[in-house]
Amino acid sequence: LLLLRAGMHRFELAAVLVHCLSQLTLSASDFGSLSVSAGNGFRLELKSAELEDTGFTDVSSRTSKSDCLQAGYEWCPLRNTTKEWETNGKTIKYYYYSACCTGLQGATLIADETLGLPTCRANMSASKCKRVHWHQKFIGDKISADGPSGYDFRAAPSLYSADPEYYGGTAEKTDCSCPINHTNCEVAHSDGVKCSICRTEAHCSDSNGLKIWVNMNFFKIASIDLKSSEFHFSAWLRFEWYDSRLSYDYQCYGGQDVFDIQAEAGNLENSLIWTPDIDLFNAQYTIWQGSMAARLASVYSCWDGAPSRGGCGYVYWVRPGVIQALCKYGGLLQFPYDDLACTMEFGAFTIDGRFMDILFMSPPRGGSSWDGDGTPIITGITGGSSFQDYRISGITQVRKVVHYDCCPLAPFPELFYTVRFSRSQSFYVIILVIPAILLTILSFVPYMMDPAIGERLNFAMAVMLAMIINNVVAADFMPVCEEKVVMDFLNLSVTLFGTISLLETGLTLYMYHLTCDNFWKAFLPFFVAQYIWPRRNIDQNSGGADTRVAKRTKIRRFTSGSSVTETHKQDLQRSQLYSKVFYLVDENLSGGITLDELHIFGRFMTGRAWNADEVEANCRQVDADFNGVLDLDEFSAVCEIALFPMMGRDEDYLGYMIQAYVQVTISKRQAIAGKWKARAILVDTFALYCFPLGFFIFLVVLHSISEEDLRLLNESGLLGQGCFIGIGVLPAVVVAILLALSELRKTCCSCCSCRMAWHSKSGAAAGNDNETDEITEEPIPQNIVHGFMEDESQGLGSDPSPSRERDAAAGDLETQRGVGAEHGGNSEGNENNGNDNEDDDMRSSVV
Repeated sequence: LLLLRAGMHRFELAAVLVHCLSQLTLSASDFGSLSVSAGNGFRLELKSAELEDTGFTDVSSRTSKSDCLQAGYEWCPLRNTTKEWETNGKTIKYYYYSACCTGLQGATLIADETLGLPTCRANMSASKCKRVHWHQKFIGDKISADGPSGYDFRAAPSLYSADPEYYGGTAEKTDCSCPINHTNCEVAHSDGVKCSICRTEAHCSDSNGLKIWVNMNFFKIASIDLKSSEFHFSAWLRFEWYDSRLSYDYQCYGGQDVFDIQAEAGNLENSLIWTPDIDLFNAQYTIWQGSMAARLASVYSCWDGAPSRGGCGYVYWVRPGVIQALCKYGGLLQFPYDDLACTMEFGAFTIDGRFMDILFMSPPRGGSSWDGDGTPIITGITGGSSFQDYRISGITQVRKVVHYDCCPLAPFPELFYTVRFSRSQSFYVIILVIPAILLTILSFVPYMMDPAIGERLNFAMAVMLAMIINNVVAADFMPVCEEKVVMDFLNLSVTLFGTISLLETGLTLYMYHLTCDNFWKAFLPFFVAQYIWPRRNIDQNSGGADTRVAKRTKIRRFTSGSSVTETHKQDLQRSQLYSKVFYLVDENLSGGITLDELHIFGRFMTGRAWNADEVEANCRQVDADFNGVLDLDEFSAVCEIALFPMMGRDEDYLGYMIQAYVQVTISKRQAIAGKWKARAILVDTFALYCFPLGFFIFLVVLHSISEEDLRLLNESGLLGQGCFIGIGVLPAVVVAILLALSELRKTCCSCCSCRMAWHSKSGAAAGNDNETDEITEEPIPQNIVHGFMEDESQGLGSDPSPSRERDAAAGDLETQRGVGAEHGGNSEGNENNGNDNEDDDMRSSVV
């Protein structure tokens, strides 16, 4: 028609048509290629509203490229393969490769018009493109600074609204914080209006905002140091987000569904894409650019068959590394029965939640995982722990939104991972707990030993040293802190019982070998006792010096001589008797006899015939060295001057009484020593039944106490902790109080009985004054004998309770009365009113 309009003759037109037909016949061999060529290329025509902004176009009628361009449409040289999309109850038919010819992908398209497919390089067939070529093209198209995309990895891929009419860029405010009165509000702000720390899962950004999903896999525990609060573990830290600048359709890049791109946080030289601003706040070394090095990030096409604008730009970034956290360990109070807990805080330092929200990945792909949690996620064949001190027993995760004082309008979402560890308790029980308990039990063994065994004290000291060594070993496993853990209380209790055992052993051995006659002299220092029980020395202000010198000369004549006569023999015999008894009368072995000691001896020898005033006057005469005490010569002189005449100068009677005094004194000292030995054994018995029971009670209380109780105990201070440790000695205190009350009751009853008996005897004595002479002729009654012995004990400061020695002394005194009657009855003649009054005063003091 065009040729006819141009003026061509019909015959000429016919000739042209015949020529064209002849050419088609000649080209019949190329018909196949022509048909393939006829299947490539299509018009980019958008008819359906559903395909708007997807990059895909509807199927159109076939037309040539020239007609398409003349009609004002774009031409796509790729295959005209079509697919159907079911949406909103409609079936939309679209060209499968149409997105490769539109937008950024169309601007960077290199088409293989022969095959009708995108190719990786110009003049290179699509069938020869390999993955490396497509990877290079993707980097050049999407990431290269010289490429058409203009990608800048320093800018976060946030699609948050940017309206200049509003402060912050948008009128829509996404509030992810809690009301101040909400149950999830953990810390209220000082202004009383907003919540500073809120536990919430609400998003801090709108649907267009950037969201980072976080997941952590705990691969293996490296080390846990309680002293430095360090927790080192190998982990896989996973981040995922969407960066629309990296979106692509896999059919446009050789069907590749993922590309790996170099990424490193905080590094402007070693990273090709943007990475999230997330770090561990309580880290020893930052993970932003530290313990976790550069790793490849996977960029996915994630095209599911539904038309979309260039895929999704999904980025999945996994980094393995060793995370070094500084933990505020929880649960350590119950060491070694503790389950430790360490909380790690992840968040952004700079970008707040409006522009980069941080969320936990959803299960089963996300959350947190570790060896032994039962999660069917393959995270490494060699992961997990075996033959280690600690094992992960559980992980909890919490998301909180924090409003810092620096940025009151900016919410900062933070992720908290709380890792709980179970300790290998059997190791610590065997190494620390059982030895401590066994050492404490061994410290009770000396209670069952005879105090006469010499190695008892050495055994107690060895056990105490072993306890100290065990405490030193336990200190290596515990942190140095102000708080007290279970093992601290156990060690303190063990040390307490070991110290008690050592002190009890020393006290028992000391008491076992005592010979003094009362508790005060046994346990009071000598410089205190001398003020409580002053020694009665000879009064040096009475008598003249000439008299003392004369007496001294007389003593020398008595103790020396040039010839041995019968009289001299008798003098020497008496001198030896005085020497024999001197060291028994001198009870404190001071080398001198005091007036009190002399009076005790004299009353034993003469009974009521002893005249204290006359004897003291004689002592002042013979005390030639002015020291207030009698040495051996002076004592012999006093005995010769005062004692021997009182006994009728009967040498046989004198020897008999001195021998009786020696036997009584020795028996008394043996009885006193036996009493102290019995008391020492009583102390052992008391300790054996009280302290092991107290330690058992303490162990029961210690192993049943809760962590909250331990926390309150630490807050109570040293007084509360000391009372808690003192639970072990509570049975001993209770038993001691009961024994003291029992003894007090016996003493009170005894005093009341004695007072009633004394009043009754006093009344009977007043009614029988006329029978005094008859009574004195009879043997001395037992109570009078006890009066003598009580008077003797009063001078020594001893316990006035009766004893077998006093009974023995009573027999000697009765013998003395009989012998004295035969030798002139001097004892009866010397009984005067002063001595009676003295006995009455003595009895009153005893009562």
